[in-house]
Amino acid sequence: MIVKGIVFDFYDVLYDSSKHEINKDVLEIVKILKNKFKLYLFTNSSKEFLAFNDKQTQFLDLFLIHITTIDCNCHKPDEESFKILFEETDIEPKDTIFIDDKAENIKEAKKYGFNTIQYEDIKLLKDNLKRYNIDIGV
Repeated sequence: MIVKGIVFDFYDVLYDSSKHEINKDVLEIVKILKNKFKLYLFTNSSKEFLAFNDKQTQFLDLFLIHITTIDCNCHKPDEESFKILFEETDIEPKDTIFIDDKAENIKEAKKYGFNTIQYEDIKLLKDNLKRYNIDIGV
C-alpha cells in the first residue's frame, strides 16, 4: 500500500482536551507529514472552535480541507458524515490513513476500507505510523 493521504480528527487527537490546547507533539508530526501527504481534518468540532484554537496556535493551514460534521447536522460515525468526507475530498480509503481517538469512528472508517490508527498517545501514534512505513524522523 502506498499512503497518499491522512485524515486527522481534531478533538483529543490534535487538540488535547485535558489541557485545553493544541497537542504540540501531534502538531509537530502533522507539520512533518504535510510535506509528504495530503492532510485532511475531519471533526465533530465546530468551525468556530477550530478558528478559536487556530488563533492560539496556527494549524488549519496544514490541512487541505477541514470538514466539520457538526456544521452539516451530522456527526461521526454517522454514514452521512462519511458521505460528506467523500464528497469534499478526492480520498481513496485504501490509500488513506484515518486517525481518530474514538473506537466507533475507527470501526466505521474500516467499513469504508480506510487504514486506521486509533489515537491513544504520541508514542503509539509514532509506532503506528511506522507500521505503515511512514518515517517521521523522530
